[in-house]
Amino acid sequence: MVDAIESAIKALTSKFGKGYIGFGTEVLDKEYRRNSCGIFALDFNCGGGLVVAKKIITIAGDESSGKTATCLISVGAVQKQGGNCAWLDVEHSFDQQWAAKLGVDVSKLVIAQPKSIEEASDTIETLIMSGAFDLIVLDSVASAPSDKELEDSSEQKSMGGIAKPVGLMMKKITARLNDISNPVKTSVFLINQIREKVGITFGNPSYMPCGKALRFHSDVIIWLRPDNKPVGGKDEAQGIRINFIFKKNRTYPPFKTGTYDLLFWEGRVDNQKSLLKAGVSTGVIIQSGYNFTYKDKSASDEKSMLALLSGRGGFSKSNLKNIHNQTEKLLPLLLNTKAMVVEKSSKFYPTNITTLKEDLDSIKEEILKVIPTWQEENTLKLVEYFKSLKRDDWDTLKSEIIEKDKENTKNGVLPVGVSKAKSEVNMEQLFTDVTVTSD
Repeated sequence: MVDAIESAIKALTSKFGKGYIGFGTEVLDKEYRRNSCGIFALDFNCGGGLVVAKKIITIAGDESSGKTATCLISVGAVQKQGGNCAWLDVEHSFDQQWAAKLGVDVSKLVIAQPKSIEEASDTIETLIMSGAFDLIVLDSVASAPSDKELEDSSEQKSMGGIAKPVGLMMKKITARLNDISNPVKTSVFLINQIREKVGITFGNPSYMPCGKALRFHSDVIIWLRPDNKPVGGKDEAQGIRINFIFKKNRTYPPFKTGTYDLLFWEGRVDNQKSLLKAGVSTGVIIQSGYNFTYKDKSASDEKSMLALLSGRGGFSKSNLKNIHNQTEKLLPLLLNTKAMVVEKSSKFYPTNITTLKEDLDSIKEEILKVIPTWQEENTLKLVEYFKSLKRDDWDTLKSEIIEKDKENTKNGVLPVGVSKAKSEVNMEQLFTDVTVTSD
């Protein structure tokens, strides 16, 4: 029997090539090759890295839910890790300044602007076959028309007009990613939308457009939904809080949920807060009420714990920035006309304005002697503060949390604070939460 198996394997190998058939340990990869997407919450819930080689990841969401921003941050993260990326801008809405702010090196990013889903399919296939790209992003599937739709008039309608070419595209991408004659390391991100069906009284009306093939061929499907309350409040909104759920995941246990804060003005994601939450859920960081404990560090609230983990010892970053900003504003003021100096200084010096005018030059000289030094001292403090944010500390904690989560997953240990009954109820709800149509 063993000889017959080896003979069959040898015959098929000679016909189709080495790596086509064999025993599991000989053919399959030992583990998935992963790259970080730059968003810890997504990396953590996907087993240590969302950018998985030879996999298709679909990121769907409502309007203004952070889909494009999430992919741009992922592109920037892959570039920083030495990878090559391509962006297929079907919507023709790529913003260079916004991409650069999110960490993308636009000068090294390959950008294509296909006009149809067929062109996008051929472009992705060619880029994958080159073997040079680590990440390819299509923005977006739902906005790409088919060649037939472009040729026909707007009045003509066809059932499944976009689903058919998308289904063919998914087959071709899957085949190229797993071609043994041309091994690749590429991960494909497909941005999609979440829409609602009309006339649905019962059940969830939300669905992903572009047909079922997109759902079946995708290895990972993530749904993004923005939180109703913006980060910083509605009066001083600094960004949005994005809620996500892994609707499907072939590389790690699915149905994991979480949130991350996308800060618009800073052009980044608040990964430190996500790291703290992940540490608590895995048991690496112990939370008791409002108190947090990690090894020999403890704090009475979340902000203080983040400060300790950053090496600041509770020192306020915002306070130091405010001091620096005030200094920046004060210096040009003092260098301005005498009248402005008198006007502003009179608020701080309760003396006769005539006397102040007479002593203006000496006062100005004395202040100018102090202000540059004050500014320099606070600038140096800022430099020392940013030096204190040791990447090694965060990276060590990140690795520890991810390894602990893998161990818990392997042993069937639920996250801290989640009971088995609650987990089963959530699972049932999630299974009835998605519907897909073939438009």
